[in-house]
Amino acid sequence: MARKLRLHSPAGAEPVIYDWPLSISDRYDEAAEIIDTIRWVCEDFPELKLVMENRVLVDYDTKSFESMKKMCDKYNSAIDSVLEL
Repeated sequence: MARKLRLHSPAGAEPVIYDWPLSISDRYDEAAEIIDTIRWVCEDFPELKLVMENRVLVDYDTKSFESMKKMCDKYNSAIDSVLEL
């Protein structure tokens, strides 16, 4: 069974899906892309920033599927809550 990480869109678009293991090369690092995306969204949604920076973006391991999935799931839950409002 293929493992995937999913990031929901704050604009309600289709989620971005990453296959595990994440791709890492000299020019491209999907783990960094996921973390940067979360940070960028937090800049546009200040109500998420505090939660993400204090609870989600503090303790993660980019080499662990479970750790990255947990981070993505917390982010997705927060995005889903914002979209419901």
